[in-house]
Amino acid sequence: MIAQIMPVFLFVALGYGFKVFKKDISESLIDFVIYFSLPALALVQIRKLDFNDAVIDVIVISYLAMFCSALLSYLIGSKFLKLE
Repeated sequence: MIAQIMPVFLFVALGYGFKVFKKDISESLIDFVIYFSLPALALVQIRKLDFNDAVIDVIVISYLAMFCSALLSYLIGSKFLKLE
């Protein structure tokens, strides 16, 4: 019974705790998440991946597609739009 009610109290306590913080802290929390938490999470998850030939093929194909589209865009832009 208490295990079902405890998350409700936890969320109420978290809401009250976040109400105490000023609104200016949100920018520093966003910076913390973007510059520290997400890269750390990515590194932890990458370590768990099993790199095989299929994964490497997808990476190589995506880089080739980006390079070809950039080259094609440059050629079209320089020929038709007279960009140099």
